[in-house]
Amino acid sequence: MMTQMIKRPMTRQQPYVRQAQGCRLLNKLWTAALVTLSIAVLVGCSGTEDDKVAPTDPVSNNPMSSVAPLSSVPTASSQGQASSRSSHSQSNTTSSRASQDAIASRYAAECGNCHGNEKGENVAVGGALTASQCETCSNYDTLVSAIEVRMPLAAPTSCGNDCAKEFADYILANFAGYHDDGPDEVEFNDPGLAGDMKACEIGVDASYGGIKRLTSVEYNHLINTLFSDSRDFSENFSDDTKIGSFSFNTQFAVSEQQVQQYLDTAKKIAATAVENRDRWMPCRLEGGPSIVPGTDQCNSTRQCREVFGAGATDCKNSSANDSVCMCGNKPCAQPVSSGGTASADTPSCIANVLNTVVKKAYRRPLSNQEKDGLMAVYTRASNDASPAEGLQIMLQAVLSSPNFIYHIEVGEPREVSPGVYPLTQYELASRLAFYFWRDAPDDALLAAAAEGKLKTNAQIKAQAQRLFEDPRSKVVISQFHREWMHLQAPVAGDDKESLVRASNEDTLRTVQSLVYEDNASFDQLFTVSYGFLNDETKALYEVTGNASGPEQEGYARYELDASRRGGLLARAGFLNSNTPPSGRGIFIREGVLCGHVPPPPANVPTEIENDDPDASPREKWLSHISDTSCGGCHVLLDPLGFAFDHYDRDGKWRDVLVSISGKEFDIDDHGEVVATSDINGFFTGGQELQMLLGSSIDSRACYTQQWMRFATGRMAGNEDSCSLAVANQAAARSNYSIRETMLSVVLTDAFRYLRTEKK
Repeated sequence: MMTQMIKRPMTRQQPYVRQAQGCRLLNKLWTAALVTLSIAVLVGCSGTEDDKVAPTDPVSNNPMSSVAPLSSVPTASSQGQASSRSSHSQSNTTSSRASQDAIASRYAAECGNCHGNEKGENVAVGGALTASQCETCSNYDTLVSAIEVRMPLAAPTSCGNDCAKEFADYILANFAGYHDDGPDEVEFNDPGLAGDMKACEIGVDASYGGIKRLTSVEYNHLINTLFSDSRDFSENFSDDTKIGSFSFNTQFAVSEQQVQQYLDTAKKIAATAVENRDRWMPCRLEGGPSIVPGTDQCNSTRQCREVFGAGATDCKNSSANDSVCMCGNKPCAQPVSSGGTASADTPSCIANVLNTVVKKAYRRPLSNQEKDGLMAVYTRASNDASPAEGLQIMLQAVLSSPNFIYHIEVGEPREVSPGVYPLTQYELASRLAFYFWRDAPDDALLAAAAEGKLKTNAQIKAQAQRLFEDPRSKVVISQFHREWMHLQAPVAGDDKESLVRASNEDTLRTVQSLVYEDNASFDQLFTVSYGFLNDETKALYEVTGNASGPEQEGYARYELDASRRGGLLARAGFLNSNTPPSGRGIFIREGVLCGHVPPPPANVPTEIENDDPDASPREKWLSHISDTSCGGCHVLLDPLGFAFDHYDRDGKWRDVLVSISGKEFDIDDHGEVVATSDINGFFTGGQELQMLLGSSIDSRACYTQQWMRFATGRMAGNEDSCSLAVANQAAARSNYSIRETMLSVVLTDAFRYLRTEKK
């Protein structure tokens, strides 16, 4: 509800307090790590400082939502509803205590998985039945009628009039808000699927996102950017956690095991980086031929600067035998060790590393305190051993620092609304880079941040378009769709390894072609009729024609039979990663429609059980949903998954299903869409369902919300209602271009601002 959505916290926290608290927490976390390294370095977290029309439900004309809930059924009368609600819950609750306990048990089994409990917690679909959320519940007769006609979803009309009255009595007697001694209602945190432009009237807002650590992909990308080393250094890390379908590490606390993993990996990377420093260092610390004044040792000014740093101004007489590096009007002084180490001006080289490489590692310029601390680490280790050893220990400190491992965001020291702060220019640059590349900002983006050129919509959009056009964004486009569609990684040594890899390649290469070559719209994800196949997927899809494009890395573009393989959900990548029918239905319900499916109750079998070995798949399913602990959810999932029953678990087309005893059944790919705002109804086959999904307002809004989730690393909350509406309007203006949907997120409050603590 709007009144809940615009609530503000009663207290404010000043930026310097927030920053100090954050630094104390981070430094406390990593004290043990730094002690282990035997270094004395400060790793503090101080850094350098159109017309809008909301999409509506075509039926109710209200802001669009992802479901058509029981709680939104129109009431027969609006007069005297509050008193009717209260008096009936007291006078008409005539059931005995035993009867009430029985109804409570039935509610938990048959209704609770969708509508949640009496406080409004754990709602999946259909809305909470508390007083503030359930319009239908405000009129007793309407509530009874809704239950009698529509509930439960697994078996509508199975609860007759007396049964419906018992449930209505139970709800009004026991749920929050209907009388003074009822339970406390939870605060609802649902911004609606497409948001609400009215929320923009209250000013800037954004939900709390917590502190995030680098994911494995980000970690590896960053190491490759810093040290030109493309190996997988995260293989021994703990698995990334998930926000929806996407990989993010939002937990602040890390285990001792994880700390040790970071320390061990930092040591390994630092040692390798020093060995291969010619790949990445902006200056020469050690190694190569010595440059001795008065001898033919320098060939260019650049070579002199690699050894003597910025103080070297010229290689005098570079073509003569008496060439010499000049520092101003004097030869550069250079004591030379037996190992050929240029040590006199080594600190300037280390300073150069701090101002370039470490700046990129921290995604911002270092403070003087941080530079002094890291220089002290280098000097101590260098004096005890060698410059190379000093560099290695210093890099270990950098790679073990919270400034490297965490996405640290403290915001600018000005509060734009209670608890909400603008990201600093460097923090915004980092968000942009990690959104489009899952990598650090490049020099151009860091320069824009330094010059304060990430403030206007035009400036931010220009940088976003530049990042999108860089080849690195293709990797992220693939990552988004791979995680969104639950594509499974091939398992080494498995007999399906090559098929799974080829199936995924088809899906992801097709997505890249749609986005970068076709500038496709969202609906084309569900209609595209070409793919990128190798010999294995050609055989799986029974393709016999010639390729319509050149072969690259063993894959070529082929036109496909649109009646069987049109749309990404008819491709083996999706089909062999999501089991039929429930797994395929879960993706559509949660990933495409943004519904929520609660986990199955404990001790519930995962396979459909039926004593009859010759039962048809539909007979088994009907048996399955008759179980009250299963039916409420599976009626939302399985009919969507049935659309793809013509495809087996590998994604191969089939015309019959075979029972355990060998009996054959014709494929029945009829299904029904329920609990949406605009596409409820029956369909036949995967192509028809995909057409519905591609045209759905709910699906389009959900796709936008998925991109916002991928950009911010958190689920949307009430405070993001304006941001969702703004992004959806921008996507709609582009006819839901995939490219523009991705870009639309960067101009929202959710992307550009920071809430410092939970409400």
